[in-house]
Amino acid sequence: MKQSIKRKVVFLVAMLMLLVISMVITGCEEEDSNKVIYDTSKIKVEQPTSDFYVNDFAGIISDENKTKMQDRAVELDKDYNGIQVVVTTVKSLNNYTVDEYAHAMYNQYGIGKDDMGALILLSTGERQIRLETGGKMDAYIPGSVSGRLIDENALSYLKEDKFDEGLENLQKALIEYIKEKVPNEQT
Repeated sequence: MKQSIKRKVVFLVAMLMLLVISMVITGCEEEDSNKVIYDTSKIKVEQPTSDFYVNDFAGIISDENKTKMQDRAVELDKDYNGIQVVVTTVKSLNNYTVDEYAHAMYNQYGIGKDDMGALILLSTGERQIRLETGGKMDAYIPGSVSGRLIDENALSYLKEDKFDEGLENLQKALIEYIKEKVPNEQT
């Protein structure tokens, strides 16, 4: 009788160990698969304008703010060896989520040397904003920082339909953050 109980205990311990090992292995695999991969080739986005750094397809950015943002972005690109920040507005996301559309736009625009770039995308139709960063830029601007930058520098403007001011303020804060956090030798 004791032998039977002992076998059951050994069997249960062995099963628990297998379960733990499989959970560890699965957990390691899922860590890499948690990133959502979009097939961006099927999403048609507006093509960048000749200005590239500021693409106002929704027609909401004043000439004055467009010039400020363009100058700031060009300076960053030049001084930080290819780090690019692009601001784009669209009227609609064409039935895609803001994440899907921003990811597609970022990749199709080819923003940032060595994937060190950021896209600020605002859709006026869906009233959604996204700060999309490249793979290498994620090390400096993870999702939590992106959300904080939007919350602290754009959200109050956007709630009042001051899209132009919100985007200009967000781009300025993002570039200041990059200059503070990204070492120049990293670029």
